[in-house]
Amino acid sequence: TVNGQPWRPFEPASVFLPDDRTPQVARVSFGLGTSPPPDQEPAPAQAAGERLTLDEQALAVLAGLDPKPKADLERISRWYDRVYDAGLGACYEARHAKLALDCAATVGQRRQMQQEGKLKPLADPASQAAADRSYVDTVAKLARGLHAVLDSYVKSDDPHKQRLADLWQSTETAAQR
Repeated sequence: TVNGQPWRPFEPASVFLPDDRTPQVARVSFGLGTSPPPDQEPAPAQAAGERLTLDEQALAVLAGLDPKPKADLERISRWYDRVYDAGLGACYEARHAKLALDCAATVGQRRQMQQEGKLKPLADPASQAAADRSYVDTVAKLARGLHAVLDSYVKSDDPHKQRLADLWQSTETAAQR
């Protein structure tokens, strides 16, 4: 099935998903042999996704540890708002952006919990520093990965990728150029 609907173009050993018939967001489920595909929720509508607010506390924590992710996240947040407004909030790239922003929020929440004594530090200070750094590194890697994907779309012939690249380029500030 695709998005909970039966899908006909298949053979015993392969399934064909033509670009012109496959939805932009497609949840594909397979049943082998005579087994039906498992139940699944239908894919979210193209305009799905949720409006995000950039966590200022998380940005402050990140900026104190490494200023680069802060600038990247601010740009990703601007881009996500434009993608959401364009009705593309459910696409893979928007989900990647949301993951990066959610991970950044986790950094802030984690710091808050540490300050409130709700998250006990590790016994070894070096291990604690490494654990703290791993959260920041994860945010930075997610941001760099999204940046690389969107930059690669600039030369794409795919209209969806080109639209995302145009929105990405529109978020570049004069200081970044």
